[in-house]
Amino acid sequence: MTIRASLFDLDSTLYPASLGFQHLLDMRIMVYMSELLGVPIDEARTIRRGYFSTYGTTLRGLQIHHQVDTEEFLAYVHDLPFDEYLQPDAELGVLLGQLQGEKAIFTNSPIEHTNKVLSHLGIADHFNHIFDIRFQEFNPKPDIVGYQQALAILGVQGSEAVMIEDTLKNLATARHLGMMTIYIADAPPDDNEHPADSVVSDIYQAIQAVIERQRV
Repeated sequence: MTIRASLFDLDSTLYPASLGFQHLLDMRIMVYMSELLGVPIDEARTIRRGYFSTYGTTLRGLQIHHQVDTEEFLAYVHDLPFDEYLQPDAELGVLLGQLQGEKAIFTNSPIEHTNKVLSHLGIADHFNHIFDIRFQEFNPKPDIVGYQQALAILGVQGSEAVMIEDTLKNLATARHLGMMTIYIADAPPDDNEHPADSVVSDIYQAIQAVIERQRV
């Protein structure tokens, strides 16, 4: 079927992981956890990995196990120097303009962070929908409910949508729903049974793949 809606992850998807912006965000999370739990950074890192693997986000683990102040956490970890890392991306804007159908951000980040990233990249006008962590009621990707609600709002079936992501487990849910899946990574996954229809090295190749699919 024709692709009528494109869902994009945000961090390390719309901009390359090599910029180090996501790493800075990760460090903010570990510093917050270190102070909250009273443990060294290395221990905070280990706990964070466990929460991320189990719950999809560090925040969800902190909510469940430590009754963290959610808004305080979000404000602290997303207090970042956007100007130092993100600049307007004219090429990305041109490609998004060529992409047909609905374009939406589907992210485990909050909308405040999302809006800042889109603004600094100069591409905010291309997206009519932002499905953030609050939209998902803090049950993050890869939980299927958020995907189903996003597709319902976009008015499309899974087979009419594409998901572009840098995290394989989030693509697994998308594929389960019949979506086209594109994985952005420096190298193909080791597992040949991965849930990505295509593996590309950057967002430009990902969008071009969708444009070509829409021309068929």
